[in-house]
Amino acid sequence: MPSRNSIVKRLVAAANRLLGYQAVVSTPRRSQTFLKPTLKSEDRVLPHHERSKLIALTRDLVRNFSVVAWAVRQHCTYVSSFTPAIRGVPQALKQDIARRLQQWQQPYNFDITRRRSLSEILFQAEWCRVVDGDVFLISLDGKSVFLVEGDRVTNFKEVEDQYSKQLESGQLNYVEGVLIDTLGAPVAYSIGRRAASREGLEFNLIASAVNTYHLAYWSRHDQIRGISPLASAAAVFQDLYETLDYEVTKHKIAQLFGIKIIHENTPLFAAADDTQEEDYPIDFGRGPYVVDLRPGDDIQVIESNHPAATSTDFYKHLITLALKALDLPYSFYDESATNYSSSRLAWLQYLATVKQKQQSLLSFLHWLTNKWLRSSIENGELPEEAYLASIEWVPVGQPWIDPLKEVQADVLALQNGLISRQEIARRHGKDYATILEEMIEDPLATMTIAEQAGIDIHAFGKAQADGDE
Repeated sequence: MPSRNSIVKRLVAAANRLLGYQAVVSTPRRSQTFLKPTLKSEDRVLPHHERSKLIALTRDLVRNFSVVAWAVRQHCTYVSSFTPAIRGVPQALKQDIARRLQQWQQPYNFDITRRRSLSEILFQAEWCRVVDGDVFLISLDGKSVFLVEGDRVTNFKEVEDQYSKQLESGQLNYVEGVLIDTLGAPVAYSIGRRAASREGLEFNLIASAVNTYHLAYWSRHDQIRGISPLASAAAVFQDLYETLDYEVTKHKIAQLFGIKIIHENTPLFAAADDTQEEDYPIDFGRGPYVVDLRPGDDIQVIESNHPAATSTDFYKHLITLALKALDLPYSFYDESATNYSSSRLAWLQYLATVKQKQQSLLSFLHWLTNKWLRSSIENGELPEEAYLASIEWVPVGQPWIDPLKEVQADVLALQNGLISRQEIARRHGKDYATILEEMIEDPLATMTIAEQAGIDIHAFGKAQADGDE
């Protein structure tokens, strides 16, 4: 007979299952991962040795699995492309700033290693952020930039000794290579360099947070270090890679057996010489060929039906699940699997996620551009009036899926006051003020081209002739 306490416990458990949240009820069928939930900080959930394993795994997947490499490239291409727009100053000064800004973006001026331009550094930074979880960009003079990969920022004994008093008193905390104050704000980052003689890191320098921009993917507010969005799909990608490799091996094995020959009325015990006379010598490297079969013999082609249709559908489903880690729709991977309406809907949903991811890169560009502008004015390269300039970065716009339909829809929305010209320009990665300035610079050519093309130029902005008020 069960005891009274055990009966009460069973009744309470049953009531909880009926009245409470099913998600928190432990069952034998549920994975052990969810039987022991944790409320620890993400930095403690993924300590240094586990973080290193995850970074190594995601890098290996990008290195060896083309689907992951493609997904990361697509993500970085959409998220990290921007063009500058300068406002708030006269046209002559604006052109001067634009010219110097263009020179500054070149590899020999922008990258401290003189290898990558601003656009390439942005692409590389986003690549590191999505694969490693975070990346650090350091600019001491407001002009050149030094990129530090996430695995190089970690705790070092030298830093603990240097800040031992502040750490012991609680004025500072040291978490995964980041020195933070009592409010959780970063103060400095400890950076290592890759040891030439062995695998690992050795302490290199401490970078001040004032001169360092930390780009990361954070999922929680109190998180110090970023975690790769590929973490949720790394296991699926790894299983998919191993399964596809296994399927290719099975397919190769299936191809080793081309045909089978069936002998009828063959004696149970045959001499070696008799068996050899019955052979049909066939060279699969030469064809077509004709086989003259003896009476009673038959020949059949071996068909493996590999891979099966159910297997390919399952692999597509796995790829779809894995791509969701980067919010990429499956139609990007297989363009033939959708139509116009589905493609447009997928685009709109994806672009909504892209805008959120671009905010961190836009903040970095504003931070870095302001440092460059102040440095250029202090060095006498730009006049004091340049302080009034506002340098905005416009994300590269989305391509038209059906240009005629989408332009007609924009014109109709504009005529009914449902959209602005600025919004239309921004959607396609352009600055409307810049478009007007280009039209004003050569109004006659603009009007002539518009008339020849049959375009009503007044629907998008009127070009003023020189001297017009």
